[in-house]
Parts: sequence; structure tokens; C-alpha cells
Amino acid sequence: MANYLRALMLIISIVFIACSSNGEDIDSLENDSTPPTIDLTFEGFPNITEGSPFVVSDKIEITISAQDANGISKIEAFFNNEKVGEDTSAPFSITIDVSQYESKSLAGKYKNYTLKIVATDKAGNIASKEQIINVDNEIPVISDVSLVSDTVLTGSTNPFSFLVLDNEELESIMFYLNGELHTQIEVEGPYESNIDTSILPEGPNTLKIEANDVAGNTATFEVNFITDNSGPEVSFENLTDGVIIDEILQLNPTVTDDYSGVVSTEIKFNNETLIVVDSEIPINYEFDPEGFVVGDGTFEIIAIDGMGNTSSITLGANIHRRLIEVNIPENRISPYITAAVIFVSRMDGSVVAWEEVNPEDRQITLSVAESFDMSTEFMVSFFLKDNGGMASITTHQNLTRGNPGVLNFSEPVRREGTGTGTQVPFVNFLSNDVLIGESGTSYSFFQSMDDSPASYTAYLDTAQGFLNFSTAENPLNFDSFDQIYLFDLFTYENVLIPNPPAPGYVLDKANLRSDNLESKQLVVNSPNPLASTNSILRIAGALSQEDDVSNKYHEMFVWSRVGILDSPMDYLLNSTFYSYRHALQFGNYYTERKGSPLATYTIPDVSLDYAISNNQINLSVQGTDHVVGRVECVDFDNPTYVWNITFSSQEMSTVIVPELPVSISHPVKSVHQSGNIKVEKVELISYGSISSYEQYIEGVVKNQSNIFEATDWYQLVFKSRTGDFNTPSRDFLFQ
Repeated sequence: MANYLRALMLIISIVFIACSSNGEDIDSLENDSTPPTIDLTFEGFPNITEGSPFVVSDKIEITISAQDANGISKIEAFFNNEKVGEDTSAPFSITIDVSQYESKSLAGKYKNYTLKIVATDKAGNIASKEQIINVDNEIPVISDVSLVSDTVLTGSTNPFSFLVLDNEELESIMFYLNGELHTQIEVEGPYESNIDTSILPEGPNTLKIEANDVAGNTATFEVNFITDNSGPEVSFENLTDGVIIDEILQLNPTVTDDYSGVVSTEIKFNNETLIVVDSEIPINYEFDPEGFVVGDGTFEIIAIDGMGNTSSITLGANIHRRLIEVNIPENRISPYITAAVIFVSRMDGSVVAWEEVNPEDRQITLSVAESFDMSTEFMVSFFLKDNGGMASITTHQNLTRGNPGVLNFSEPVRREGTGTGTQVPFVNFLSNDVLIGESGTSYSFFQSMDDSPASYTAYLDTAQGFLNFSTAENPLNFDSFDQIYLFDLFTYENVLIPNPPAPGYVLDKANLRSDNLESKQLVVNSPNPLASTNSILRIAGALSQEDDVSNKYHEMFVWSRVGILDSPMDYLLNSTFYSYRHALQFGNYYTERKGSPLATYTIPDVSLDYAISNNQINLSVQGTDHVVGRVECVDFDNPTYVWNITFSSQEMSTVIVPELPVSISHPVKSVHQSGNIKVEKVELISYGSISSYEQYIEGVVKNQSNIFEATDWYQLVFKSRTGDFNTPSRDFLFQ
């Protein structure tokens, strides 16, 4: 029992002591008179000496470290005794906005603001610290910057200056180019620096000046400027390096400078100044190669901009003499042609220049790096080989650079047949009747009808009981005959039938008429005796003005007989046609004319003979009534080529068959190289209104014109190998 009591007393004593102890703690807070300790840290001023004044501009960020045994109740901030902030929970921080406080200074010295931080512990004890604060809300002023906006600068030396003012004290001045720090300038001045544009990109750039005061106020000044270290841009559209110049060339370079403008452009050729333009106006200089020596040359274009930057380009050129330009319409070269070459030869036959022609070529220009003057004569030849191996060659001699200069091929005329033809039943014809119909294009007698858009042929087949006729039209210019003219080959009785005939149409001999036929006569005179007086007369007529313009003629009369000089020869003329054309051959005389036959023909007082040796044709001509000569070269024993050569008959007594270019591979080349070109016929031609070879080239050959666009008639005398005359030779052998 005693032990129990002792234990109980011990427990009571312990509890009493514990209670007594807790009462003493409560009493110590009430008796706490020890103020807390505080330390201040200012954001942005990590190394400031305690108590030393410093300068702020817009805000103060303060971190407060406060310690107390019984804990901190609150932290307060006072600015010039005005409460400006409070924090009641650790960690303690207060931000004070001082942007509205006046920046104060007296004669360059700051008038201080007092910042007071008060810490109150839980016993109500107070501790405080004060800090002298200088407020500076006035940013520096940057002025009098010598670099004006959008100024163009060049080179490494471009000084600029400026002023910086601040109400108190500057800390730093920076110079940025395109956002990157370039230089830091001493705050004491002088405020100046330099821009080296060689390290900058061409075009727009930015200079920024940044001034910072000790309060952290920052002022910036930006100015845009332009770097221009390069000369103007120069370009040509029609001049490239190595260009061949054989005609007047417009030199109009595009010269631009985006930043300082163009102040001068000079064009030189072979160091000779052609033109200088002291402004940015467009340049349009006409360069005439005729004024310069043939051969290689150099263009130099020098351009200077407003900053004195210079640029130049150099382009090589080759001065040629243009001999001829040939313009070729689409489809002019037949798809049956497997090789086409245009070549130019000297009058001695040697090749000067040549060019292969492709189907897609629309223009061929032949020029040479030789000193061809405007009066030097040459030949132009056209070689074509078809898919059967036959070659057709056309040569025009006695050309000059001025005539024709340009040769324009005409549109192709290729009349295509309609197939099996048309069969028309007939009645009342006898088995020995001969009824035919032919357009004027059916025979090559009529050169003026070469470009007719249509043709036809018809004959009476008494064995089959049909009139057979077929037509052909030019698909590129479809214009067929509306009617077909039929005539009896012996009586010339005639009839027009529709084309095409109406269903059920029957040709009746009873409809043939002769009342429209007039009996006519013609006489042929000659100052010289003729070895042969074989003669052919063909007359054709057009039914309307439209047909006349289109050269759609119907043959209405033809005879072949032995004529007698100075004696009338009878013929029949259908008087119902709108217009007429006729062709007459009498011995070695031939003529084609607009209109019906003349009453009298006088053969020109011209005699002609020739001899050929080693591709050279020597002419023996008496008389002057001729303008154009034409040679037809054919070897009928080995028919691989037809070569027609046109020349000035008044000028030439020797005609040389030109050599063929190396690109041509054909049997005619071997024949030429062996000197065995054969001549079938030589013609001497005169015209109604063409008095010179130059007029003929200009009026007929230049545009490959219909002969009757230049004259109403032509006539010729000929000499052939056999004495026969087939048809007049052509200037152009191909369509």
C-alpha cells in the first residue's frame, strides 16, 4: 500500500511540473520585448553596400529576410512615410511602384526618397531598416542623329554622330546594326561612330542607338538606311554572248538600280563608244553592223549608279553580212520531201553558206563572215529530195543583198483528188464522139494558174456509157468549180454541167451548143526564119469575176498544127465567158497572156544558142528583147534530177551551175562533180510591164507571186536539146 501511495505521489508531481512549465511559455510571449532581425535584398542591386543610396526608375523589388523567436506577424514598406506595401507570410517580398514619383535632383545631385521596411513580430515588437532611394523616371534623350532615314550608304567609311542627354547619369551607350551589337560608345563622348557597309547585306539595314542611365531607363533610336555597294543591274533581251549580228539590231538594255538610281550608261563596241546616256531614261540605240568590220567583236555596257558604283557586262558578237532571209509558211515543205537545203553560192559556183530546212522551220537566214558589199552578186538555191529519190533544184542567180533581201515562200497549193471520180450517164452520143473537159490547170502551159484552188478533167467513155470526170481541190483553200465545161474536141460544141450533178442527171448531146462560138483568126510574124513552125494554141475562160480572181479557168479551145508565118490561122472563141487567158506556142516562140488571142503576134528579134562544158553553159545571144533567162537541166536518160536556173539574161553570157553543199548526198552531186550536168532547154523571156531583172526578182520571185500579179503577159524564145517545147520552165519546182 505504501508503495502504491509513493507511486501516485510521483505521478502527481510530474503532472504538476509539466503544467507549471506550460504556464511559463505563455507568460514569455507576453514578456517578449526582443525585436526581430531583418535583412533586405534589392532585385537588380546584388552588391549594394547597406545604406548606400541607389537609383531606381519604375519599381523596387525587395526580398526581406526577418527572424524572431516567436515568429513574424507582418512586414510593411513605407516610402517617404507613406505605406506602400505589406506581406504577412514568409518568404517575404514586396514590390513598390515608384513610376509615379517625381524624379528629383538638385544641381545634378539626387534628392533622396526614404524607403523604410518595418518587421513586426507576434509579440508586437518592431524592427525596421531604412534605405535611401533615388528615383529617376526620365529616360535619356537621343537627338541630332546625323544619319537620315533611308540614306544610301556605300563603302567602309560612313561616319555618323548624335547627342545623348539625361537628367542625371548615363551608364552605357550601345550601337547595333540589324539587331546585333556592333560597338559600345563611351558615355563621356564623343557620340559618334562609323558604318562599314562592306560587312552588311545589300539593301535595307537598321541602325539602333541605345542609351541606358544608371536608373535602368533605356532610350532607343532606330533609323533605316540602305547599303549600296554594287553597280546597276544590266540585262539584254536581244543580245546574248556570241550572237551573230547581220542586220540592224536595237540595243535597248534594261539598266536598273534599286537604291541610288542610274546616273550613266555607256555602250561600247570594240572599245569604241556608241552611246552615253547620263540619266535613267530608256536606251534605244540602233546598231547597224554595216558600219563595222566583219568578224568577232565585243560589246561592253558600263553603268554607274548614284553612289559611284560601277558595273559592266561584256558580250561577244560576230558581225556577219546577211545575204538573204527566207520565210517559210507552215506546211510549205511537203511531207513527201525527205531532205531540204537552202544554200548560197558565189557567181563562180562555190558555196558560201547553207542551211538544212526542217518541216518546223519558219525562217532561214543565211549570212557570212565575209565582206559582201551591197552590190556583190550571188546565187540562192533550193534543193529538195522526195521519198522516191528524185531531186528538184531551183537556183536564182544575180541576186544581191538588197534584192530581194527577203524571200517569202507562198502558201502551198496541193490539189488533192476526190478518188474514183464521178460517172454521169449520157444519151444520143455516138461511139466516135470525143467530148472532153479540162480546167486551165490541167496542163502546165498556164503558169498563171499554178495557184488555182481546184482542177478537173473529164472525158466521154462511149464504151462504158458514162461521162467520167474527176476533180481536185486544195484542202487549205477549198474552192471547187461549180460547173464543168465540156466541149467536142473537133467541133467545139459545148455544154456546162453542174458540179456535182443532181441525182438522176443525164448528159444529153442535144444540149451541146455552138451558137456561142465566134470564128477568129491570128497571124504570127517573125523577123527571122524559123526551123520549125509547129504551133499550139490553148484558150481558157473564167465564168465570173470571182473565178477570174481565183484563177479558176475552163479550157475551151485547143489545137496543135503546123503554122505558117504571116498567114492567118483560124480558131473558135466562146463569147459567153467573163474573161480569157490564152497560151500560144509557135516554133521556138511561146507566150501566155490575159485576154483572148491577139490578131497579130511578132516573135522577138532574138536568136539563141548554147553549149555546155563542165557544168558551165556558154550562151550565144543576138537581140535585146529579153529580161530573164532560164536554164532547165534534166537528164532524160537518167532521170534523177530537175534543175532550173534563173539568171539575168542581159547581164550573163556564161551561166555556171553551182556546186552542192557537203550536206547534200544525191546522185546529182556525183553528176555535178564529174562535170556532166545535162541541159535540156534555155529560155529568154520578156514581159509586158517588167523591164529589168531586178524588177522581176522584186515583183515575182521575192514573194513567189503569180506572174500575172506583176504583168499581163510574158513571152519567150527557147532553144532545146531536141527542138521540142514541153511547157515553160518554172522558177520554183516544188509545192
